[in-house]
Amino acid sequence: MLSKEELTIGAILGLGFFWAIGWWCLLLAIITSILWAMGGAGIWGTKAWRRVLIPIVIFIAIGHYNLACVIAGFSTWGLLSVGYGSRDNNV
Repeated sequence: MLSKEELTIGAILGLGFFWAIGWWCLLLAIITSILWAMGGAGIWGTKAWRRVLIPIVIFIAIGHYNLACVIAGFSTWGLLSVGYGSRDNNV
């Protein structure tokens, strides 16, 4: 079962792109919410849902292959790769 906290965090991430795609960010929020929660649940034993698929979805959602898209994508990829700072031997 997916965590409500993880679903909320993923939705907030998607809603943060209102500046780029307007009300379509609601659809993006649903998609990023599910992917974020799947990464937190360890489905298939990987966090690639967060580290790879969410930035790809955001690239596709913004849809403009300009400098803003590239900056947003790399920033998102970098931020999602950091982690919580606690050591985890299961990764």
